[in-house]
Amino acid sequence: MSLYSVGAHAISLTPDLDLALKPAIVSDYRSNGISASSNHEALQFEGTLMHSSGWLAGVWASHVDYDTKTRLEEGGYAGYYHAFTPEISVLGTIGHYIYPKNSTYAVKEFYGLVKAYGFSYSFIYDYQMDGVPNVKYQYLGYTFDLPYESTLLVEYGHHDVGLDLYSASGQTRSYYQTKKLSLAKKAFGIDWTASFIDTDMSKTECLYYQGQDDVCSATMVFGASKSF
Repeated sequence: MSLYSVGAHAISLTPDLDLALKPAIVSDYRSNGISASSNHEALQFEGTLMHSSGWLAGVWASHVDYDTKTRLEEGGYAGYYHAFTPEISVLGTIGHYIYPKNSTYAVKEFYGLVKAYGFSYSFIYDYQMDGVPNVKYQYLGYTFDLPYESTLLVEYGHHDVGLDLYSASGQTRSYYQTKKLSLAKKAFGIDWTASFIDTDMSKTECLYYQGQDDVCSATMVFGASKSF
């Protein structure tokens, strides 16, 4: 899920109710640094209903490929958004996501985000997964304003997966780290992104954690989306 629709362009339904819609295509669906689409492109959609009080509810769907029968990630969330000033805001949601034809992947998720003067901190807690420990993802980032209405996001992530990741030497750890550089620009009514995304997992750790050894390596991800 992205939740990028919050605060974006929206369709006014009533004086107090807005609807934000965002279809997108990405060259690779990277979820917490790891490819959820086996390094292939993915179509995505997000819709968020927002009330002037700050309460919101949304739906999310994306193509996925975990080398299993499931090809879809879908779900919904509800939460609260508040902007103290144009530079300071908070967001919190609770969501539930399912994967048709593979019920063991179903997950409940808490998502929290704080933004202040270009800095951002987000915390994601995934829980109630079948046979898998709860997982905590944390991100710290900063967004630079660039010329020509462009931005550059620099982001570091530290993620506690709750189980041992085994390296080729037999050493173990229960966390991994991510880094991301994302250039964004709006042109011709489309939001374009070009992102460098990497994890510090070795191929052995990736194979142990994901069942594939080529979905955790550094890559460039290109995306295009339209906000309504």
